[in-house]
Amino acid sequence: MGGLQRVLAWQKGTGHPLGGVGVQPRAIPGFVAAALRSLPRCGGRGLLPVCVQRRRGFTLVELLVVITIIGILIGLLLPAVMQVQKAAQRAQCLNNIKQITLAMANYETANRQFPPNSGVVGTVGTPSSSGSMCTNPTGVSWMTQILPYIDEGPLYQSININQPLTFTDTTNAYNNTVAAKTVVRSFVCPADISKGLTPTTLFGGGIFGATNYKANAGCNWTLNLDPASLLSAAGTDPIAATTSKNQVAWPTGRNSGVADGVDNGNGLICRGGGTAAGNPVITVAADVRDGLSKTFAVGETVPSFCAWSAWYWFEGSIGTCGVPLNYQNLWRRLPIPSAYTAPYDPLKYSTTVWSVNWGFMSRHSGGANFSMCDGSGKFISENIDLTVYRSLATIDGGELASLPP
Repeated sequence: MGGLQRVLAWQKGTGHPLGGVGVQPRAIPGFVAAALRSLPRCGGRGLLPVCVQRRRGFTLVELLVVITIIGILIGLLLPAVMQVQKAAQRAQCLNNIKQITLAMANYETANRQFPPNSGVVGTVGTPSSSGSMCTNPTGVSWMTQILPYIDEGPLYQSININQPLTFTDTTNAYNNTVAAKTVVRSFVCPADISKGLTPTTLFGGGIFGATNYKANAGCNWTLNLDPASLLSAAGTDPIAATTSKNQVAWPTGRNSGVADGVDNGNGLICRGGGTAAGNPVITVAADVRDGLSKTFAVGETVPSFCAWSAWYWFEGSIGTCGVPLNYQNLWRRLPIPSAYTAPYDPLKYSTTVWSVNWGFMSRHSGGANFSMCDGSGKFISENIDLTVYRSLATIDGGELASLPP
């Protein structure tokens, strides 16, 4: 029996409200009377009156306060969530680049040389930008060669590496163009907005499978920097000459004194272009005399800023340390030179200033991921000393350079 029922029965002397044992009327104790007085005044019928109370809702001010507090909490948590996401993307990117380098090492073990990169070009030392050398190229990318070593065997089997881009053979299931337009997830940085595709006016035009990773061609390079360049001022580049070309001709090691890093680089893999046939620069592990752990193998790039970024293309799979790391990002913060019109057009830039676009760069804040020839990997700060950065790019320059801590 409920407490209120007992009290009412006690007061009226009606006995037990459910029948049975009667309860004799008696005086109400003081504590019971106080309890009754504290009960809300109610309406209703029956032994147990029904109390109807109106519950007060939020006022507008209270609602705004709650919304403000929630907004503040989201504002405090969102940067932390974004930082965690960026850290995860950088870690996944580093894992990708290490897996690619491991595939290169496995190829070297099986073939006694690192995967070759070569093709037919119109002019040695200059990227193809028009004509059949660009629209229907004949050649092979080192990235194509490692496909079987990154669980992409079926894709590799669909490519005839001895035929040009447009080659198709339904009998043998060859379709080079379809293969070239395929996204290979291992070649895509999760932080990049391209999502593995590069729209370009080069390479025959269209949308092709992109790569965020390129082989290290070395550091010897002809920069052709714009007058607004950060490096064009005298004395800012310890290696480049003071000419308008800003040639970086490394004094020691492979191809010493030569500024053509496109086809005669001093790093692990260069373009290997030839006017009649491909002219690959073969590299074996023993050629890396500076040490496998002290020589760059693969670095990052941003396909949106460089039209030569198709993994299938032998011209789209190499980069240079002759251009400072993330220099392209710094260049874009400068006033737009007269050669370009506002607003900034990344596609126009990506196809025009090739000597800068072939440098390594990333979407990560403050630097980019690199792998070494021994398969290890490290995030390299964009503030790395330029001489040290270039020294790590040569395979046998004899420099006493080590990775920064």
